[in-house]
Amino acid sequence: MVSYWWSRGDGLANHQLSQILTRAAGVDEADITDRQSIDRASRVATADPAVLAELDQWWQMVENP
Repeated sequence: MVSYWWSRGDGLANHQLSQILTRAAGVDEADITDRQSIDRASRVATADPAVLAELDQWWQMVENP
């Protein structure tokens, strides 16, 4: 679902997603420029229950603006 909502091109939502994935990955900035990067980062991030909860909150926010 993360990839689907990312692909809708909502700049604010994608910025928030980038922040979540960056924190989860422990890098300077997550690359959210393509679907493969999003999918890969999402798989890594969901290994952490706290990040998974944050992604769930993000998804609910973008699904119901």
